[in-house]
Amino acid sequence: GLGWLLESPPFQQSFDLGWRPVVLGVVATVPVVLALVWCLNSSNPSVVHLTEVVETTVGPLLIGAPVSGLAILSLLAGLGEEALFRGVLQPVLARLSGPVVALVVVSLVFGLVHFVTATYAVLAGLIGLYLGSLMLVTENLLVPITVHAVYDMIALSVLVNRASTRESAGPASGGEGEGVGIGDQPDEGAIDF
Repeated sequence: GLGWLLESPPFQQSFDLGWRPVVLGVVATVPVVLALVWCLNSSNPSVVHLTEVVETTVGPLLIGAPVSGLAILSLLAGLGEEALFRGVLQPVLARLSGPVVALVVVSLVFGLVHFVTATYAVLAGLIGLYLGSLMLVTENLLVPITVHAVYDMIALSVLVNRASTRESAGPASGGEGEGVGIGDQPDEGAIDF
């Protein structure tokens, strides 16, 4: 709705369906997945704190979620957030201030909207800069949507796996034999790094 109000409907301007933008999006996911792997293995105190906060606050909410539920959540987040940030806000600001200023401002806003910790906001802002750059280079909203959705699916799978492992290893696991979650069935598609 905001896109039509601002005369920048995201799926009418630069959204071309096809297998090429999807393949490009999947390949373009590699750098953000490598950043995730780095975060999970980092000894930097800010990054360690970020990982712990996400694992202890968000992870338990998703334990037991089916892989299909994680996929739908990832797709909706990728579609919705990219439509708003790269499909509406970035083009509107680009018309007013130029593409580089729009890219930087929208990336900053993207980081602030994802403020869980200061580190998370900075990392999300950098990812926003990357997604916005992909939008500028490819001129196809499907590319950043694909990157966002694929990354979220991988990150959520890792999060669920790690939260399940943490829950089953800790004394606060809720007792023996209560419920069955993804952590109880590691072959259900969860990914661990």
